[in-house]
Amino acid sequence: MDMRPYLLSTVSALALSGVASAADMPVKTPAFPSAVTWTGFYLGAHGGFAWLDASQTITGPISIGSTCTTAPAARCDIDDTGGVFGGQIGYNWQSRDWVFGIEADASGTGLKRTETFAHTGFSHVINDKMDWLASVRGRLGWAVGDTLFYGTAGVAFSHFDAGWLRIGGAARAQFDRSTTGWVAGGGIEKIFSRNWSARVEFLHYGFGKDSLGSTIGGTYTTAFRHDVSVVRLGLNFRP
Repeated sequence: MDMRPYLLSTVSALALSGVASAADMPVKTPAFPSAVTWTGFYLGAHGGFAWLDASQTITGPISIGSTCTTAPAARCDIDDTGGVFGGQIGYNWQSRDWVFGIEADASGTGLKRTETFAHTGFSHVINDKMDWLASVRGRLGWAVGDTLFYGTAGVAFSHFDAGWLRIGGAARAQFDRSTTGWVAGGGIEKIFSRNWSARVEFLHYGFGKDSLGSTIGGTYTTAFRHDVSVVRLGLNFRP
């Protein structure tokens, strides 16, 4: 008896049964959609490192030597490094590979420097402290799938407490107020799940010059200049 037709029909039935079973198996859902979109609202937190480049230029009857240049004015350079920690909130719009956005952020800083030295029979204290940084910035980027390369720029805000004091004499000047400047930089951001992305970015803040007049112990004008550079990591949540 020829068994070949029977064997062929049995194999065909088993194959069809396997195909039907495979069609009924659940399909695993990917971690996030293959067509990544950057459009939408986000909020997050950041932390990093900052460099303060500051100076005080004092014109008047003063010579404070050592760490400062003199004649025709005393100029003191005050540099410091410290941490920055804060949060950000923003919104992106995507058109093809281009991403446009707006972001606001605020950071507390640990930037603080005091110099003390003696000169011409007096002790002098030069101080500079930055309490916080904030900005409102536009963002423009180029998306390569789940990775965004972007530049950013906008208006910056900060608060400085800076000045100098001649101990044992009446000469002094202290600047303590908020100031406005500019900020620009860029970074790279990557979506790593449906709701989360991480970034690394560099920002440079320029606050120009602010002047303060004083007539205590003589007539003085002190010009304060502040620039800050920041490297920070950020984590964003997208609802």
